[in-house]
Amino acid sequence: MFSVVCVYNDEESFNNCLLKSLREQTAKFELIKIDNRRGTFSSASRGLNYGGEKAKGRYILFVHQDVVFYSKFWLEDVEKMLGNIPSLGIVGCSGKMDNGERRGFIKDRSQLWSEPFSEPEEVQTLDEAVLIIPKVVFDRLKFDEELEGWHAYGVDYCLMVKERGLKAYAIPAFIHHYSPGLNYSGLLEAHKRVWVKHRENFPCIFTTCGRLHWARLTIPSFMKDILRPFYKKIFPMEPRYNTFFEKELGSYKKILFLHWGKDFFNQSRLLPHLIKSESFSPESTGGEKEIVHYYLSKEETKKIEFREKSFDALILTLEVLDNLRDNLLFLKKVEEWVRKEVIIIEPNNEGFLISKRVYADLEKQDFKSFRLNGRGMLKKKKTKGVRPVYIKIL
Repeated sequence: MFSVVCVYNDEESFNNCLLKSLREQTAKFELIKIDNRRGTFSSASRGLNYGGEKAKGRYILFVHQDVVFYSKFWLEDVEKMLGNIPSLGIVGCSGKMDNGERRGFIKDRSQLWSEPFSEPEEVQTLDEAVLIIPKVVFDRLKFDEELEGWHAYGVDYCLMVKERGLKAYAIPAFIHHYSPGLNYSGLLEAHKRVWVKHRENFPCIFTTCGRLHWARLTIPSFMKDILRPFYKKIFPMEPRYNTFFEKELGSYKKILFLHWGKDFFNQSRLLPHLIKSESFSPESTGGEKEIVHYYLSKEETKKIEFREKSFDALILTLEVLDNLRDNLLFLKKVEEWVRKEVIIIEPNNEGFLISKRVYADLEKQDFKSFRLNGRGMLKKKKTKGVRPVYIKIL
């Protein structure tokens, strides 16, 4: 029997993908779901170890919230397959061999990854979307909790298993991974730690996120730690959103931050695709601030509701307004939730023009404009910071 362990931070994705797929399975399984929407676990290793220690099944399946098994017999077929694999330490659906070749066949977002194969094949490392570990192995060897963040924990485990005389395998078990894309935050640091930890036994480590060797890991660190401070002095950038909140909203304790779309700023933002509340304490003002992040689609703007005067201030990205047919109704609606002011910003790195219709709607709502060009249209400067464009005092 499988014990299925999932640490999730997006309940909608968990319910619509993994949970829906599990309910169709013919085999019996134990589900250990770990709600991490409030950030209880700061790393994958800690969350998965917590879930794995509760497992009672013969095999522990560690799986992402956005994975779909493409057969109702998936668990049943995989369990039969595992019984015939020698020196089994860990298996997954996709990975890299010692020579860098891909093994596995999955659908990741809209693309097929690698090619079909029929028998389990030994690999050096595995992708973390699906990892299966025999309970007898996991009882002796846990994920390394010194590895911070949400990257490379499976790579590290594969190498630890191999160093103990067991093997890692990719198996022919097709899945669809509805990944929103790779969040690069902490990836380099995780790769560096894994490489330093295992370089004596594995001078070159191949992962589904790239090859790990000294040049790939040291040059980016040199750029980040040595060159970037000098660059910032010569070409100062506008502050990121936390700094902006500290300076502009220092007296406010609760702030609502509305972003546009679940694919917005996909590769570089640090926040997950969900409603998330986070707190910080600015040194300049003291006292704890709470920021509620809410990612909207066109349909969700019709449903979103908060109580009147729930927030001191509201931050709204221009993309939200530029993708709605009736901005005036939405602007009147959000003002009811706020006690003091509504601020509209441009948070991304791309240059773009806001439509004349949005500009006219903002004027009707008495928003004060910070930057407009002669044609009555907003022009975005290329900057990595956050700059207020419109502001309305309530």
